[in-house]
Amino acid sequence: MVTEPHELTEQEHETLRSAMERGDYEISRWVTTTGLDEELGVSHQAVSEQLRRGHRCLVEHGLPTPRK
Repeated sequence: MVTEPHELTEQEHETLRSAMERGDYEISRWVTTTGLDEELGVSHQAVSEQLRRGHRCLVEHGLPTPRK
């Protein structure tokens, strides 16, 4: 349940956390969601959507305004 518009849903949090723990954000790794769908018990499309929504939420609310 989301209580604030800038908070991640449980599914978005779990998807982002699982991807990070698998090393999907390492520089030398080709980012793929293969297997993450099975690990989370959701479709490949659901993983992709949860990652995009989660990234957008983090960027919109976590990215500071650039200094001038």
